[in-house]
Order: sequence, then C-alpha cells, then structure tokens
Amino acid sequence: MKYLLPCYWHWQRVNGHNGFYFQVNSGTIMNKRAQTIVFLAICALCSSCSMFMAKWPPAVDPLQGWGSWREYDEESHAAIYGYNGTVLERAHSAEHSPLDKAIKDDYQNYLQKHEPGYFSDGAIFYEDRNGQHAVKIRVGRDGYYTVYIFMYDKRSIRTKIMKFANGGYAC
Repeated sequence: MKYLLPCYWHWQRVNGHNGFYFQVNSGTIMNKRAQTIVFLAICALCSSCSMFMAKWPPAVDPLQGWGSWREYDEESHAAIYGYNGTVLERAHSAEHSPLDKAIKDDYQNYLQKHEPGYFSDGAIFYEDRNGQHAVKIRVGRDGYYTVYIFMYDKRSIRTKIMKFANGGYAC
C-alpha cells in the first residue's frame, strides 16, 4: 500500500535516534509533474473563491459623502410602552421618503439569483446630492460574508455593482 502513495510517514531509527520520518517514495506511479498537478488541485480546492475578491473595506469608500438611511427610517412607528405604562420609545414619523420600488426589487432579485439561500442583516440606502442612489448590503452564504454595493442613476437604473469579501462565519 505504501508504495502506491507518493509519500508516507514511517517509524525509523536514523543516526541513533528513533522517530517518525516523512519519506517520498521514488518508486511510485506518480511522476513529479503529476505530483505538482495534484498539489495545485488540492490547493485550489482548499482555498476559497473569496481570496480572489476585493476585501472590505476598500481603500477609498465609494459612498463617502452620501446621505444614508435604513428601511426602518422610511416608516412611521407608534410609541412603545413598558410594563407599567411608561413610554419606552416615543412615536415618530418617517425620517426619509421611501426608496424607489424598482431599486429594491432590482437588488433583491439580483441577490436571489446570484446568492440563493442568502441571509442579510439589512440594507443601507444612500443618496448623493445629484439624486443618484446606492444600496449597501452584507449577505451571508455558505460560511462567507460578502458586501455588495449597487449603484443607481437618477432614473433608478443600475449602473454598477461592487462586490467585496467580508470574512466568514461558523455554523
């Protein structure tokens, strides 16, 4: 069996010392080129695709200077009362007008198509002085987080998508 493998560990006494030694089997079926191909294939399988993606945060924030809000800010909220009737949180009206439905549908459809089974911690919406919009969302899938930034023009048409690796998580 050991002669079929390209290398193996074995117990041996060398120069008066006992121990486990790693030995490359010169009589194996695999030549150096085949060993190199197998090694590279194992490295490729063990590495994640995210190592080829840009890392978050980028050197220059593409949304610097843009105003931001969350979906929660687009809705009015009633007051929240505690156990004894005290007000825990006052009622407040919407702090921002809702983002165009076409933008919300677009980024959600994109993620459902390209990241099936994803979860997120919510999207952050952005608007610049020129009326352009952006959506930043961090999604998790298959043990890795990815940050997407979707850019839209004044007519709510997607102009650009940026994708950044953002670490991993354990199940």
